[in-house]
This record gives sequence, structure tokens and C-alpha cells, in this order.
Amino acid sequence: MAGTEWTPARILELRLSRGETQAEFATAMRLTGGKGTVSQWERGTHKPTGTAAIRLGLLDRAAKEGSQI
Repeated sequence: MAGTEWTPARILELRLSRGETQAEFATAMRLTGGKGTVSQWERGTHKPTGTAAIRLGLLDRAAKEGSQI
């Protein structure tokens, strides 16, 4: 997880692998900015940092292990 580069394509791939809309993904991520934040990440206008980057890593690991958080 540490040092993971969260590119727009990688974030989109993770969301789609979970079968979620941007709004659903934002809820899973517990984002206060909602789907707008996810959209900004996927367009590359903003990058996830701090807690959001950690949560992405947790969701990514869960997806690879076939579990849900």
C-alpha cells in the first residue's frame, strides 16, 4: 500500500472491478465530497492523499483477495 501511485486509470479500474458507480465508490470510501471527488480523481484534476490514499489501498487489497470492506 505504501508508496502506491494512484493514477486516474488505476482508480477507475478499481471502481469498475468493484462494480460500483462513482457515488457508490465514494460511499465505500467514506468521502465527504461524494462522487465529485471520485470524478476529479478519475479525470486527474486531483489526486487522493492521506487517508483517502490509504483507503484506496485497503479497497484494492480487498478486491484482490475477493472480499469486501
